[in-house]
Amino acid sequence: MAPWRAISEAFARRDDPYAGGDIALARRLGRIIAMATTAIALVLLPLAPPTSALGARGWLVVGALVLLSVGSVLSERAVTGGFDWDQILFWNYVGVFQVATAQWLAGSHAPYRQLFLLTAVYVGGVHPPRRVLPFLGLTALVTIGPLFFQPWDPLFAGETFALVMIWSALTVVASVANMRWRLHRLGGLRAEQLARADALTGLGNRRAFDEALTAEIARARRLGSPLSLLLADLNQFKPINDRHGHLAGDHCLRLVAVAFRDEIRLHDRCFRWGGDEFAAILVDSDGPVAKLIAERVTIAVEERCRQPDGEPLTIGATYAELTDSMTAEDLVAAADTALLELKAARASAQ
Repeated sequence: MAPWRAISEAFARRDDPYAGGDIALARRLGRIIAMATTAIALVLLPLAPPTSALGARGWLVVGALVLLSVGSVLSERAVTGGFDWDQILFWNYVGVFQVATAQWLAGSHAPYRQLFLLTAVYVGGVHPPRRVLPFLGLTALVTIGPLFFQPWDPLFAGETFALVMIWSALTVVASVANMRWRLHRLGGLRAEQLARADALTGLGNRRAFDEALTAEIARARRLGSPLSLLLADLNQFKPINDRHGHLAGDHCLRLVAVAFRDEIRLHDRCFRWGGDEFAAILVDSDGPVAKLIAERVTIAVEERCRQPDGEPLTIGATYAELTDSMTAEDLVAAADTALLELKAARASAQ
């Protein structure tokens, strides 16, 4: 890829600029950077006391800055789920303010501005380029600014420009690496989603079902909430394939999948369990609730779905409720047994 195309791709607008990002990792790294910056600053304080600008009052300001750092870490832990991307970026800007204030208090030749390296590289490593660039510009401006308010010192100016160029280059490298990693991770996540989706109906496949059922059983046990499993299969599916062909059979399965998904509650999950079999994990649902949903699905399929010859499609749907001693396999077996009994009862009644 040509350099200009790579730059254009990096700064292109996206619906979700953080797509593929690992926010949990960003939060952990952010806490580490905040604590490391604060610890280094505390070590530097005896060597570069904050008394140049305000005298002894500078110690009070530094104390407030340290409390602000500690407060940011504690508030991040207090927020349910942790900071989002915008909040993380906000506190990155607050970090620039803290370092700039410490530098001003201790004098232009104090070493606190070296701490910009940690924050800038972190920002490049977790935020998209369109957000990194303004941050980089502000940090560079804050670092170079003191040169215009003191007698010209070529050595100090050279050191300042070298510092800005070094951490800018490292930030750009971190930003490019972050973008590549996010795109790679996003591709992997999409591949995982495809691996868990049924290509014909768009519902979750058997692999997704097995994983979700295990997770929901663990959740139900942890919260002490009810859980039910609904199973359904299409009646007389083989004759449909024999009379009208497999493409018509596939169309019927898609129709049933749409009706099935529409009748399942938003917080429940539905799957294509087998060839003409469907499943739904009904969270926070006991037997009576599951029975109502099974009846609703049965009616919806018969009313909305038609065979190629115009005859209504029908399904058999039943359920099993999780009990204390059941494993995932036991719950599936109970629902499957109930479905077999339903089909046998209907066959004997005909």
